[in-house]
Amino acid sequence: MYIGDYNQLIQLGYIYNGSIGRLPETFISAHLFRDSLPGAKPVADTIALNQLVKSRVSTLVAFKNVRFEAIGEVFAPQTVDNTNRTLMDASGNEIVVRTSKYSNFSGDTIPAGYGTVTGILSVFGSTWQLTLRDINDLSDFGGAGPPPPPPGGGTGTKDDPYDVPKARNLQGQSISGWVKGFIIGSVKSGVTSVTSAADFDFAAPFSSATNVLLAPSKDETDYNNCIIVNLPSGSPLRAAVNLLDNPENLKKELNVLGTLRTYFGMAGLRDCPGQDGDFELEGGVTPPPGTVYLNEPFETGIGNFTAYNVLGTQQWSHDASYKYMKMSGYQDGASHQNEDWLISPAMDLTAATAAYITFDHTINKGEMSNLQSNHTLWISTNYNGEAPSTATWEQVTIPVYPAGNNWVFVNAGKAAVPAAYLGQQNVRIAFKYLCSDNESATWEIKKVKVAND
Repeated sequence: MYIGDYNQLIQLGYIYNGSIGRLPETFISAHLFRDSLPGAKPVADTIALNQLVKSRVSTLVAFKNVRFEAIGEVFAPQTVDNTNRTLMDASGNEIVVRTSKYSNFSGDTIPAGYGTVTGILSVFGSTWQLTLRDINDLSDFGGAGPPPPPPGGGTGTKDDPYDVPKARNLQGQSISGWVKGFIIGSVKSGVTSVTSAADFDFAAPFSSATNVLLAPSKDETDYNNCIIVNLPSGSPLRAAVNLLDNPENLKKELNVLGTLRTYFGMAGLRDCPGQDGDFELEGGVTPPPGTVYLNEPFETGIGNFTAYNVLGTQQWSHDASYKYMKMSGYQDGASHQNEDWLISPAMDLTAATAAYITFDHTINKGEMSNLQSNHTLWISTNYNGEAPSTATWEQVTIPVYPAGNNWVFVNAGKAAVPAAYLGQQNVRIAFKYLCSDNESATWEIKKVKVAND
């Protein structure tokens, strides 16, 4: 005979259709001997449904205090060759019991209550399966089963959501409601049924956007105490919550509406509407790409910006003909020392996880050596409208400066808002102009924009 692989299951067989498969009938008598094995009758190892490992495949195992989902149905109707029935424990862990219509108990009724089920552990790809030898592999059914897990709390409303322990306890009843917990990871891309902690990403980089693992606390380390939340494709829920695109959501609290039923072979929350209003994410939802926090082209005036003169008599002014703001210390045929600020209105970046500053500008008539030192960009969260010196400012590097010797406007590129200012309110940017009595350039600015892409 031959050893072969059948979708992750090692099997013993013969050459069949070019691979390892069924044993020809004429060979059966030479290889299979009923009731004639020497030694004691095999005894099943008792394990739990959350202890399924590949080393136990093709061995006899027993599960205690388990129940069937399809109570009152037959094991395998004659309309199909094989039928899958779900076997679960009180915590919602599950396995497929697969039965052929040719078995001598295919027409037997699935019992109610909790009992012990014995069978041969198998696997198909990543799906765990159990094969019963005969109806005697079921015993002690009808009992009430073990005490259920701690009931947890919550009533399932948006204001009083189920906590994760209660969401696990209500599995298998297709109950819809709100569940709140902490995001601690996600099932890896390519996994179809969870069998161990190795099936999860608990830290970046994350590999899947379809789900998140919700835990009772942000410090939980055992996935068996969690539920998996499905994130529907194309929904605002997936866009805002998934860890592949939003790794910063790790450890955040999520309150989400859905139906409590199995996902990836363990306790889950599925059928989530996933629309705005059907979930709440700690810190708010990350704005979608294209969100604009500030847009001032200076086409009709200074807009909501403020011009503040610290030193000198010249100051920022608007050019109505060419539609930009400009500043120069040159007047009456001479340069004059100046310090002048052009300060933006306050921006609310509390939901921002990234933001960029961009604008068009040109600089001319000054000393080239002072091009970058005299024309700078700054950011603050505590400016109150008084002198700039009363606030704390941090300089932001301008990626692209103009040539400095002509009037050609260039785009300054995307200057990233520093991370310390993301998630903050009262964020302002400012353009700071300096010159001396010996030299003074003209700085012209337009199309100022702060956005997240």
